[in-house]
Amino acid sequence: MAYQGVPGAYSEVAAGKAYPNCDPIPCDQFEVAFQAVEIWIANRAVLPVENSPGGSIHRNYDLLLRHRLYIVGEVQLLVHHCLLALPGVRMEHITRIISHPQALSQCENTLTKMGLNASRKAVDDTAGAAEYIATNNLRNTVAIASARTAELYGLQTLAKGIQDDSRNVTRFVILSCEPIIPRIDWPFKTSIVFAQENDG
Repeated sequence: MAYQGVPGAYSEVAAGKAYPNCDPIPCDQFEVAFQAVEIWIANRAVLPVENSPGGSIHRNYDLLLRHRLYIVGEVQLLVHHCLLALPGVRMEHITRIISHPQALSQCENTLTKMGLNASRKAVDDTAGAAEYIATNNLRNTVAIASARTAELYGLQTLAKGIQDDSRNVTRFVILSCEPIIPRIDWPFKTSIVFAQENDG
């Protein structure tokens, strides 16, 4: 199962929720995850398409139009953001917060209420932010990422559930080179993508 991000990314968690025994394949970009399925490196890919507070992830809808893959399933993941730091770091040491832009915006009110006036820096993904802190031994920086990410990269959790909306859900689609033939005894969703001609 291909996904965008590094181990610990929410996309990897979604892959495991959809297929508990899958072998996850991290990809540095969404486009690479599509390609991994197209050239049979992966059987399937998991792709986030919308988030309850953030809305549609337009880039991924564009990729769905450009690639000839089929949506064969979906998974919804309740997102629980945590504030992660190296062991021993305390709140008063923090001068910078890094994460994916969506995660930063989804936690802004909570971070303000916590009194964290640290600068914000957007990076490609939440787990990548945690990995960056661990790899570079950054003692003045925290990441917004999942609790699993803390375990993977040896970080401590300074705060849990810091998302502003407790019902923060991301919807992922599962992609394959081969379609699933719908059965009449099982409910199926249908997705239709179309474009309107520009009349000039």
